[in-house]
Order: sequence, then structure tokens, then C-alpha cells
Amino acid sequence: MEKRTKLIIVVAVVIAVAIVAACFFLFYHQPEERKVVQMFKAFNEEFKRKSAEGYDVSEAEKYARMAKRAFKRGEYALAREYLEMAFEALRNTQKYEFPTFAVTRSNTWITDPVTLYDFVPFGVVLEKLPDNRIVIDRKQGWTASNFVAFGMAYNENHTIIFHSSVNIGAGWLRLIFDDKRICMKLDGPSYYDSGGKYFPYPTVYTNPDNDYIIIIAYDEANRTWYHKIIYTKTEPPTEILYVKGAARLVPLWIGKAEGPFVVHGIAGVRGGQLCLDTWGGYLDFEELIECSYFDLDTGKKYEFDSGFTFMDREYHRNLPIGSWQGLSASSLVDGTIFNAMSFHNFEGEVIEFIFLTANNPLPEDIKAKYEFPDFERIGRINFVNRNESYRFDDFTFWTDGKLQPEKYYISGNFTDEAGKVVGTVNLTAEAYAYWGRCGAENWLIHEGTFWDPAGQTAWGRSFVLWHGTITIGEETIYIENARGFGEFQRYKPAGHSAFP
Repeated sequence: MEKRTKLIIVVAVVIAVAIVAACFFLFYHQPEERKVVQMFKAFNEEFKRKSAEGYDVSEAEKYARMAKRAFKRGEYALAREYLEMAFEALRNTQKYEFPTFAVTRSNTWITDPVTLYDFVPFGVVLEKLPDNRIVIDRKQGWTASNFVAFGMAYNENHTIIFHSSVNIGAGWLRLIFDDKRICMKLDGPSYYDSGGKYFPYPTVYTNPDNDYIIIIAYDEANRTWYHKIIYTKTEPPTEILYVKGAARLVPLWIGKAEGPFVVHGIAGVRGGQLCLDTWGGYLDFEELIECSYFDLDTGKKYEFDSGFTFMDREYHRNLPIGSWQGLSASSLVDGTIFNAMSFHNFEGEVIEFIFLTANNPLPEDIKAKYEFPDFERIGRINFVNRNESYRFDDFTFWTDGKLQPEKYYISGNFTDEAGKVVGTVNLTAEAYAYWGRCGAENWLIHEGTFWDPAGQTAWGRSFVLWHGTITIGEETIYIENARGFGEFQRYKPAGHSAFP
């Protein structure tokens, strides 16, 4: 009986403590929670008003996101502190000074080899700080400056696919070795080195404080690209990927740093203005010279003797085209609907091409309110053995209509620099693997867009095999199982198939 009495007393004490804790939460935390909710409501009203009047509310938006994350964690005092900082940012904000600049449908008439300035256009697209960090001036409309090393290499038994990037403010590690997928966001600033730190050539690289460093360098004199990934948590650091590629023939030019740029899609709304995502840069075709991969799990190094690689350099800038009355939010909403694919044939004749096409997904009633320029539809095809390169802007691209397509089709003409048709392309590609959010096989589907609440969008990459025919002059070249990449931001309107 005595033990039972003690047990009852212990249980009673526990219940009492729980009641006190619950009362503390109800009478202390709930009023604090309600206060923060009221602050959020007041902030949103002022945020919408400032945004609609064309103010730069990006800093206030940053603090509001931090407040929201703290609120979700139950840290109401911290959420309130961040909201006070957001209000202060709103009080001090200034109106946007929107840049205006020319755009064009295509820049594929450019045939220049890539220069060091094209790689790192300091003073126009990029700025280099005293500590060698590279930054962009977002107040001038710049939104991204990306360095992406794409490629695929294989030997008798293994395949490595790499598509990692050095970006402003972060980087992305993306590798597929056979069935193993490695994906990691590398937070922090990116840097520039004039030569000597990782390569004896001008180099960009991600934050060296992370577990991995992504490194890209360019030897302008020999038109040679270098790509390296280092794992930093060993002594000495371990080189897990090394790629050397020699640029050949003519790049696919998106646009020079000074412009004009091409239109990549609908960026969204910023400062009350509907903005287009425009960009310049290039995709430089390369012959794969060397490639090796070191597997940290097995401790084995693999050499690859076949494959392809290309350098994707992007400078993105927003172009306002008019005030937007239908949306009060200021943050950019991704309406950039595009398709980009590469083709690399090594059986028999070596042929490579890359094409890009973008769509305006806005409904006709919205399109009628603005003067939209032509969106991109560009490409270039290189016949390596013949030492011939042609523009490939005249084509039709479509898919099987799925949001994550399995089949892709392209039919069109390629022309010389004077516009004369030289040959045709009629090809079908079938996907054998995909890369979605952080390496997932299935692309992440987003429900709703700002112009179509019932629509769906998805971003992803695919790895494909092409087959069909290419003609040049009177000659027909039959293609079987040519490898390629694809990257897409796709849109499926409510009640319809995805397009194209």
C-alpha cells in the first residue's frame, strides 16, 4: 500500500507539473504568438503597398523569411526581432531604378572563340571584391551569373556524369557515378583566382570552407577548360573529379556581356513591374581530353577514355516591360518555361549540337497588355570531322506532352552564316535517366502558378539517347544512340497536356 501511495503521489506531481507547464504556454506563449501573427499581418499590408509603388523590398523580404522560419520553430521572440528588422528595412527602402536594355531573338551569328573576358566579364556582369569574392549588382537587374561544367565520360565498365556549378552565393555539386548519385548545395560566396591556387589559369571556385570545392578554370591561349572537385576533409584534400576539355569549332553564343541578350522567359514581378528573364553567355563545345574520378567509399580511382563535355556560362538579368496590376507580391515567380538539349554523336562522324527554346506561358488576355519581344529559339551544330559549323535557329521542338517527358522530337534546318539552308535534322530522343531536385529520379511538381493557380510546373534534367537522320547537302547520316543532356522548366496548363 505504501508503494502504491508513493506512486499515486508521483503521478499527481507529474500531472501538476504538466498542468503548470500547459498554463505557462497558454498564458505566456499564446499571447506572444498572437502578437507575432498580428505583426505579420501588418507587415504584409505595408509590404504589398511598398511593392505596388515600385520600392525595392528585397531586404525586408529577407528578414520576413527569417522571421517565418523562426515562427515555425516556435521561437516567437526571435521571429518578432526579425520582423522589427523587416519593418525597419521597409521604412528605409528606396524605389527601384529599373535598367532598360536591348534584347534580340538570336545571337548565333557570333562565331568568336571564348575569351577570358567572356569567362569573367568584370566591370559589366561581375565585380571582384578585395578578398577575391565575385558578386553581381542586383540593383542593376542582375540575378545570376553561373558557371556550369556539363559532361559525360565512360569506359568499358563505368559511367560518370557531371553537371556541377559555381554560382553567385552558392554552388551545386552534382555527380552520377554508375548508380551512385551525389548532390550537395555548397553555401557561401564564390571566388576568383587569377592563377596558381588550383590551376595556373584564371579560375572560379566555390566557398573553400565547405566539405567540397568546385573549381573551373580556363586557359584562353589554348582554348582549354579545366574542371576539378576537391574533398576537403582529408589531409591532404582529395581530388575526386578531374576533367580537361579542349574547346573546338564555334560555341553556341547566347549573348556577349554587353548585350543584346535573348529572352529566356517570364521572371515574374519585381517592384510592381512584370520582368523578363534575359540572359547572355555561351555554351562551348569541348573534346574530352582527360577525365578521372576517385570514389571516396571504395578508395578506387577510375579513368575514362570516351565522352563529351561543354562549358555553360550564363549571365542573367531582369528586364521590366510594364507595371503589373494583377499581382501584389513582389518576389519573383518562376515563369521561365524553357527547353535546352544537347546531342553528341561519336559513332562514325563526330557531330554535336545544342539548342534552346523558351515559351511565353501567360494567357492571351495578359499577353495583350504588353509588348513582348520574341523569346529565344537558338542553336548551333558542329560537324567536327569536316571542321564545319552552322547556325541552327530554324527548328520545331516538341515532346510526348508529359510534364516529365520520356520522348523528345526535333525537326529543322541548319544554315550557313548567310542564311542559306545547308542541311536538316530529324531526330527523336528517349530518356533513360533523370535528375530532379537534388538528384531525385522524379522531377518535383509545383502546384499552381501566379497566372494559372490550377496549373503545374516542374524543373529537371534528363539524359537521353538520340536516333534519326541528319542530312548535309545530298548526304544522309543515320544516327543511333547518340548521347545527350536535357534541361527543362515545363508547364502543364490546367486541363491540358504540358507544352510543347
